Amino acid sequence: MKLSMRSLKGKLRQNRGLLFSQIESQVNLGAKYLLERQISVDTACQEVSDRFEILILASTNDLPLALENARRLKALHGEQVVKTTIVSQKSHSEASRDLLFLTDEELGISEEISKVLGIFGDRGNWMKQQYLKSKFVHRAENPVLIIDSDTFLNISLCWKHGMRQILLINVEDFHMPYNVHIAKFLGTTPPALNFVSHIQMQEPAIVREIYSSDFDKGWEHWARSSWKFGEDSPASEFQTYASYLLNRDSDISIVFPKHVTISGEGKTLSEVLDSEVAYASDIVTIGQKSGLNPNFK
Repeated sequence: MKLSMRSLKGKLRQNRGLLFSQIESQVNLGAKYLLERQISVDTACQEVSDRFEILILASTNDLPLALENARRLKALHGEQVVKTTIVSQKSHSEASRDLLFLTDEELGISEEISKVLGIFGDRGNWMKQQYLKSKFVHRAENPVLIIDSDTFLNISLCWKHGMRQILLINVEDFHMPYNVHIAKFLGTTPPALNFVSHIQMQEPAIVREIYSSDFDKGWEHWARSSWKFGEDSPASEFQTYASYLLNRDSDISIVFPKHVTISGEGKTLSEVLDSEVAYASDIVTIGQKSGLNPNFK
């Protein structure tokens, strides 16, 4: 049956109207959550967090950053940190009972998962990182604080206290395809808020709910439901986790930290992290790391 131009225009108007309605619902839900759940950074710092472990993924070049990050997080949170695991291509002489190293191979990537990663082309490695992080949390016994090797925390937050958990929001770079994927994967309306802040606390029990007990099978469904021709960044494990948790009506507090990105070009790590801008911020991400002086002291 041929589709007339009139019918086609009618379909376009209908789809456009549906899209606007969906966006409006997400915006309204985001505003509702902010009104009901947002607390200040100061409030989030007042309580002591439950014990947790830390997970950092690092390339070989970023390994010095990951090690310094682990030291700083331990100094901030003390005995609350059960252990720190760095996933990298190789181990390190600083490995100990409290500082562990894992390789991609040790975490394990099946042939089927490799095929799934292959459909994402140049973004396959980026999706692989998400797979490794979610798989690690799925297997963990303690809550896991996931943080990028080049993102540094300046404050000690109460990430999880009893049943209450903190989610960080980022006001920059909201990416609608993440929410399109969540609506499809979870079948729920996600809030129009950005939870991709390079750092997030995740609860293993929640991750097991999201991906089911068979992690690889659940993650494959998550990944394949995000794939869309021409979409460069179709899914985020952070955005999925936060949206699921909020829809679950858990005891959640939302915090908007001061998060800055500072160029590391021609500087030492100390010069970046001890700068006036970094000092006044809650979270610091280092950009242009290729020019970062190898003297990290």
